[in-house]
Amino acid sequence: MNSKQLIVALLFLITLCIGGFTIYLLVQFSNQTNQINVTPTPLPISQTPSPTPTLGPEVVCGLACTRARCTAGTTCITVNTTKRCVANACITNESGTPTINNACNTDLCTLKATVNISKKAEISCDTNNVGGNKVKLIITLTNSSDTAFENLIVTDDLTNSISLDYLNEDSISNNGSVSNSRVVWSDISLAAVNGAIELSYELNVPAAENGKTYVNPVVVTSNNTIIGNSNFSLTIDILPCTALNGDQVALITGGAMLILLGMMYISRNYDVKVGNFLWGHGLGKVLLPVGKIAKKMKKETILTIKEKKGHKNAKFEDKLINNKDNN
Repeated sequence: MNSKQLIVALLFLITLCIGGFTIYLLVQFSNQTNQINVTPTPLPISQTPSPTPTLGPEVVCGLACTRARCTAGTTCITVNTTKRCVANACITNESGTPTINNACNTDLCTLKATVNISKKAEISCDTNNVGGNKVKLIITLTNSSDTAFENLIVTDDLTNSISLDYLNEDSISNNGSVSNSRVVWSDISLAAVNGAIELSYELNVPAAENGKTYVNPVVVTSNNTIIGNSNFSLTIDILPCTALNGDQVALITGGAMLILLGMMYISRNYDVKVGNFLWGHGLGKVLLPVGKIAKKMKKETILTIKEKKGHKNAKFEDKLINNKDNN
């Protein structure tokens, strides 16, 4: 092979190499192009926010609840085609449907079985509280129903009343305690048919409170249902330690009136008139035999005394005679 043929053969080989390399690059480029993932950019979507529901005001038991919510312990149900709040104790759920039971009064808020509440204050002088008084508050609960109660909760709310700074916590009866400006008793039991219990606590009231009036409610609940609720007024009337309390004044006044009546009774001879009237209408017949017996007994007693006295005198005279004889 001459040199010319050799050059042609080399050029041919070079051409084949370049062409193969070019084809290889084209194939690689094509594969990379197919593997490119194009992620579309989402367009912003304008959404209209849904309105937040506005809760209606809370209403107490017995009021309409068409556009309002019921307070705790009550449920909004339809009563005679009208939605109203009803105490849970007045409702029975049968098969998921609430129905009115027979446990409550017509208001559907209070149980037929109720507790009567009374409250009084006993004021006494407090020598340790200069110018002030000791006030004992007594709450009496009475069961007016045929149903006995257990686990009652009694609350005397002093939130807007007299300051708890004056309260003697050790004086709270029946294991009561103080919670959030309230005097609270738990686990109180009442027997049926006029079963009663007294709850009490004491306040050491300073003289600065004299003349002020406070009003506070006392509430009795059973299973979160109110079965007794009353408001009571307390007027601070400071009693000086030298003054008389109400009971003492009443006793003195009553005694003075009885004395005046007695003096008037005797001055007008009512005693003689009444005696003659009674004697003439049968009292004499009853008392006459008694009088005769008494008269006889008196006579016998006098005779006995005289006999004993005479016997004593006789013995005394004999003694004198014997003394003379001996002399």
